Amino acid sequence: MQLALTIHCVLNIHGVVQQSDGRNLKGYAATVAIVLPDNRLMTLSVHSAGDSVDALAHEIAINIDSKVLEGMRRGGKPSSSPKTEPI
Repeated sequence: MQLALTIHCVLNIHGVVQQSDGRNLKGYAATVAIVLPDNRLMTLSVHSAGDSVDALAHEIAINIDSKVLEGMRRGGKPSSSPKTEPI
């Protein structure tokens, strides 16, 4: 059985920033690439969340499910020339 997609995710943790009120803020960002079986890029997106890595993972999962996997479930498989949407 051949894979329908390969999902690559690179996590970046932004440095801690000292706020004037003494709070420290840390941000999380991830670049997500979805690649077709023939190694063509289907989509590339950047996601960010300030709360936690878990919040970032949840946002990525919801985004991939609603924009990519749902279309595949309806259509059966990815298009040979997938449509891309600006982020």
